[in-house]
Amino acid sequence: MIDEDDLADAALHAKEPTQQFRYVERLALRRLQTTTNFDETHVFDDFDYMSAVLPAAQAFGISELADWKLPSRSEDEWAMICRDFRAAATMISQRIMFEHAARATSDPNTVALGPVAKEKLRFHLAQLRSIVDSERVADWQKQDILGAISRLEREIEKVRTPLSAVFDIVAKVWDGDTKLRDAVHQVLVILQDENNLEKEIASIAATTKKALGRAETKQLPPPRPARKGKETSPFDDEIPF
Repeated sequence: MIDEDDLADAALHAKEPTQQFRYVERLALRRLQTTTNFDETHVFDDFDYMSAVLPAAQAFGISELADWKLPSRSEDEWAMICRDFRAAATMISQRIMFEHAARATSDPNTVALGPVAKEKLRFHLAQLRSIVDSERVADWQKQDILGAISRLEREIEKVRTPLSAVFDIVAKVWDGDTKLRDAVHQVLVILQDENNLEKEIASIAATTKKALGRAETKQLPPPRPARKGKETSPFDDEIPF
């Protein structure tokens, strides 16, 4: 089962409907793959997966899954129906991922974060929030910093994260103690690494495209002109017996 606690830190309100669906689908798939008993039987099985993902598809307008109906466990073929649904939902989830990954990246002041980087950022932002809560600062200042953290938490769930969101936090904690600044530094390092990686990939892609362009412009040499003189017969090269 997936409940409110599973979605508490997801910032779904900041996502597009298709991404909201994908988040729930990935969460259900991870639960299916990792939740087992000591004898390797699934605690969270395909029926539970469909029970979670089908309502999400309906809520977020995934039309390809609109006609599916959740079977009863008492039906003979419930397991097969649920597996077929999982295959369809997983394919749609993958398509959504590729659609968003293919979007133009025109703003140099943003960065596309990978799933590992997002997970690290969620962890460090939670730590930063805990440190701020324990800091002895004015209440208005504390709320100001927490608001900036909340904004970054929302932004990292989008296709591209504006770097201004983290710079806002840096500006607000610059005069804080060492523990607070170190926590923000961890966030900065992750974003910087992702930004550098993105630039490196873009550079490699540009170089590859340029090299392919040069290769396409190369032409085969023109055919040799026919030799003048005696016409040859197709039988001229035959070996006489």
